[in-house]
Amino acid sequence: MKRAVWIALAVLAVAPRAARAEDAKEVDVRFEGEPCRTEQLKGMWDLVALDSAGPVDPDDPYAAQYQRYLFRDNGRFVHHVAGAPLTSADEETMWGEESAATYEVNPRGRVTFRRPDPIAAETCACTRLSKKIGLPKGPALVPGDLALMCDDESGQPTLLRVLRTR
Repeated sequence: MKRAVWIALAVLAVAPRAARAEDAKEVDVRFEGEPCRTEQLKGMWDLVALDSAGPVDPDDPYAAQYQRYLFRDNGRFVHHVAGAPLTSADEETMWGEESAATYEVNPRGRVTFRRPDPIAAETCACTRLSKKIGLPKGPALVPGDLALMCDDESGQPTLLRVLRTR
């Protein structure tokens, strides 16, 4: 099943990271693709650093430009954050790490992440992109990228995270 999702994407200025919805200068972007499936998430993914409007909290792990995710077959995931590009040694470390963090994908492509840290659970609509998307600033999004639009308890979008396979 194909789907198209229109969102207001936070772009323009300050620091690359996952884009927070509340600090957005709105730009209409159409994500064309299909809802993510579990088998599509498995493997190693890098965060696509988007330009975000507004101030960046240096203590916020989601503000880091360099992030990598490893989604395992057993429904567990590992997330690394760094101040510099992650290396092949970091990747090897991730493969060897045990993790209590889990992920689950429902049939509509919504991914629930559960972590043992203060952000106990997070739910995101996940779309596997089928078309290239040029952004006013920052990198183009390409087919195969995962667009994860996360929301709060009331269903309001709070964070856009775009992942690209390694």
